[in-house]
Amino acid sequence: MQPYKSIALGLLVVSVDLTLNGFDLIVDALGWFLVVVALDRLGRQAHPAFLPARAAAVVAAGISLMEVFPISLPPLALLLLGLTDAVVLVLIAVAVMKVAGEHGDAATASRFNVQRWVVIAAEVVGWVALAGVASVLLVVLVLLARLWYIVELFRAPAPALRAPEVSPGWSWPAWRRSRGTARPRRSSGRRRACGGSGTGAPGTCR
Repeated sequence: MQPYKSIALGLLVVSVDLTLNGFDLIVDALGWFLVVVALDRLGRQAHPAFLPARAAAVVAAGISLMEVFPISLPPLALLLLGLTDAVVLVLIAVAVMKVAGEHGDAATASRFNVQRWVVIAAEVVGWVALAGVASVLLVVLVLLARLWYIVELFRAPAPALRAPEVSPGWSWPAWRRSRGTARPRRSSGRRRACGGSGTGAPGTCR
């Protein structure tokens, strides 16, 4: 799958809460795993600007793993998860802007410049809601902002990926890598002199 679409799918998994008897049927860590893998691929094969977002996504994935266990998350963990979530989205937007700008795609760069500020605004609205001024309208606005971000990622043209670098190392001999090729036989017996009297004088070969 195209890396931007993988990131969008992972963020969609993170954003959807489907619970049964208090258990989240769609674990957020699965979505963050998709995001981390796609960002790692982009950082290694497209542009290093995606590497900071990958690091933040790894932190978010680690915190979200706590949701798998039947324990209530402490307020500090919830705070870190919310902040890390926003940081990941901002860093992804900045990386997409950078790559799009370098490739002359001003439209995509402009859209993700808007998305960067929308994420920050949605985070502020979320804190206002936590402060006790929550309303259905505020929650809907935050969800719409997240869905808009995901849709923009689905629409964005992905950068070209370089072939992954293969580190030099031990490999099978050619005759083992090629099926159906007979293993070379070793010559038996002594080497024969092909010239002269076999005494090793110049002009002979062994």
